[in-house]
Amino acid sequence: MVNGVYVLPFGQSRTGFVGRLLRGWQIGGVAQFSSGLPFTPFESYDQIGDGQSDTGLQKPNVNGAVSYSGTATQWFDPSVFSVPAAGVFGNASRNSLRAPRLKVADLSLFKNLKLGRVMTQFRLEAFNAFNWVNLGLPDATIFNSGGVRNPTAGRITTTSTPARQLQLGLKLSF
Repeated sequence: MVNGVYVLPFGQSRTGFVGRLLRGWQIGGVAQFSSGLPFTPFESYDQIGDGQSDTGLQKPNVNGAVSYSGTATQWFDPSVFSVPAAGVFGNASRNSLRAPRLKVADLSLFKNLKLGRVMTQFRLEAFNAFNWVNLGLPDATIFNSGGVRNPTAGRITTTSTPARQLQLGLKLSF
């Protein structure tokens, strides 16, 4: 994560109306970039047959390297997974898959203006300013009840951040 605020230097020596218009501007920003979150593939039923509360958290077998197509319709290839034998835990490890990366940049523009004893700040803020699409987590359920392959395994149907949002604000300090 990176953030900062910069006071714009222009207009500092100007006076009168033009000086009041040009002085007191600031820009700010916060940016976050991260690799994808780890997540675990699982089965949505009690393959072990032990009747414990871990139903839906049991893992399938992994039979090779997982490939990532990187598209929302098929983020990872679920065909490398198989159903373990009845009563046997699968060999897929916890957090062995990676979700899409995250990119967010929030920008702001402020104008500070002193009116008597009151400091006024006009703000224009843009959240997810570049409108980057950040995909959510893929469907991690590989097998449904009875060992039937889940047709939506690996599919992403959500986003993890909202689209660009703009906001105007007024702050008074007295």
